[in-house]
Amino acid sequence: MPVLTKKILNYLSTDPTPPEMARFLTMIEMVDPHPLGATINYINDEGTIFEIARFGLKNKDPFLDHNSIWGNLEPFKHLRRNQLAVIGSDTVIEQAKEHNLEIEPEHWLKCVLLIPITKKDVPLGALALFFDQKLEDIPELNIDYESLQSLFVLAFRTPQFQTAINKNMAADLPTLTDLEKQYLQWIARGFSNKQIANQTQQALPTVKARVSRLLKQFEVKNRKHLIEKAKTLNL
Repeated sequence: MPVLTKKILNYLSTDPTPPEMARFLTMIEMVDPHPLGATINYINDEGTIFEIARFGLKNKDPFLDHNSIWGNLEPFKHLRRNQLAVIGSDTVIEQAKEHNLEIEPEHWLKCVLLIPITKKDVPLGALALFFDQKLEDIPELNIDYESLQSLFVLAFRTPQFQTAINKNMAADLPTLTDLEKQYLQWIARGFSNKQIANQTQQALPTVKARVSRLLKQFEVKNRKHLIEKAKTLNL
């Protein structure tokens, strides 16, 4: 068994938490140069990807935070094809603006290495490694790619990972009142604030305030992205 494969397998046998595993990824000789940060991300049965652990980063990656992998974002194109990819920080910022995603990249970030995790060509998750220097090409992994994928398929099944997956699946689900759920339905049908006010017999400023609150709850900037995110969360 190759040294690095054995090292990761041995570490998994200690039943690490996902944050501990994310830290471990930045410490081992998996790729040169060393990444300064790492995230571990899971894809649920609806095709929504979300972060379950990170190390070395202050903020969540907006691309990998409760978005559908069927979207047109650069990371997802490679994820669906089971392709490793180096994505520059300029591309990250540009696409975030195009899709109205709030982003605060680390000041040192130059690029991200995306490593899909699949089983029988079905996307299960992704590792993202963050570097403080620009990589012109995809760096060679010091571990067989299929072996790395198999190890993380195994990791996703461990109790520590299952607990984190279930917790993070539920953590970002906004708690909505029946009226707020009705608001989502009206917004999805294209109702204006004035039309919603007529439906609810509420004052227009009240409706505007409730819609703004929904945008804030879902961490989006407009109605279109509000409905898209509500759908990915099955709301």
